[in-house]
Amino acid sequence: MVAIPKVRPPTSIQNDLRPISLLPTAAKVLEGIVKDWLMPSLDPILDQNQFGCRPGRSTTHALVAVLHKWMEILDKKGSVRAVFIDYRKAFDIVNHNTLLSKLKKYNVPHCLLKWFASYLSHRCQRVRVGQLVSSLKTLSGGMPQGSRLGPLSFIVLIDDLRAACEVHNFVDDTTFSELIPSTGSVSNMPSHLTSLLTWTANNDMQINTYKTKEMILGPLTSINLPPLLTSSGAIERVSTFKLLGIHLDTNLSWSAHINSITSKASKRLYFLKQLKRAGVPYKQLLHFYTAVIRPVLEYAAPAWHHLINRTQAQHLESVQKRAIHIIFNFTRGMSYPNVLFVAQLESLETRRNNLSRSFFQDICKPTSCLHHLIPPPRDTSVTTRLRLTTSLPRPNLRTKKYCSLINFGLHHYQPT
Repeated sequence: MVAIPKVRPPTSIQNDLRPISLLPTAAKVLEGIVKDWLMPSLDPILDQNQFGCRPGRSTTHALVAVLHKWMEILDKKGSVRAVFIDYRKAFDIVNHNTLLSKLKKYNVPHCLLKWFASYLSHRCQRVRVGQLVSSLKTLSGGMPQGSRLGPLSFIVLIDDLRAACEVHNFVDDTTFSELIPSTGSVSNMPSHLTSLLTWTANNDMQINTYKTKEMILGPLTSINLPPLLTSSGAIERVSTFKLLGIHLDTNLSWSAHINSITSKASKRLYFLKQLKRAGVPYKQLLHFYTAVIRPVLEYAAPAWHHLINRTQAQHLESVQKRAIHIIFNFTRGMSYPNVLFVAQLESLETRRNNLSRSFFQDICKPTSCLHHLIPPPRDTSVTTRLRLTTSLPRPNLRTKKYCSLINFGLHHYQPT
């Protein structure tokens, strides 16, 4: 096992290091085969709001689902009280007996259940730091991080976590969302938190109060709600939070996210300059840009593309323009459309729009994990008598600010 820093430089062994197991390649191949045998039994039963470690479910699906629920209530002048939950050493303290008992309830074939018990039993590990290696130690619990079966085991363990509010999971990233319809309503998040703490105690899990955060969106932002308390103290209330790779703020302005990704992409332009100075041909430089830099600017774009303003969109385009100027020195002074023509690239806005359209059309398919968010189709006896219409209803929205991808797609991406 090697310790990978979560932050640089790490200041705490307990909090700032992630233990990654270095497993044999042959063992990973075998784990992949076992996972393929397990998924037909597990996938139909697992919670539909668990998006991690399952085919056809990505962080973008999870973000679209969470934001859709939030924006529906915010558009109706309601509020959202969200809690972003962090489990202390989630993979390291998994109780094997609890996990195996839950697998048994999911009708996993007995031979696979026995194999899984053997897989978990008598595991040994040692820590490597540089050239130094510790002595071997036998583990009594936990799952190896870096394995194929580790995340799958955790989503089975967490599958029965329930609360009287919206719960979305991406493996060990859990989000509680309380949708509060009006400012006069009472928040029940303390009771939801109590049910979470009860579940963690029953499953030998622990909440990391220091890393668990709370955020309020909507009119209740200005109201002094009572704090959420655990045995370790109060959960901190924040105005911004990074959820599954995107930065959210209480106003859903997207400024923090755009500033973050443009800053990250701009830092990578340094390596593009170094490659240019080393004499790398322009085709390889373009490949480096499209493979290493541009994906930073497009990560989870369907969740936020339609919500950013013109200034933010131009801020993103400026990074691509700088990259093209580095690759082609003669493009300086040219208009941006001509610069794109020289590089044979599309604008980032066009690419984001195409990505969002394709993502929405995939959601409209019954096989999509988000298809349940699409409203029922309109009555064909009515639509066939109209000259221009759509098969799906277009929702009425009070503001454009709180328009989710689902509602935006119903207005702009479905054929007439």
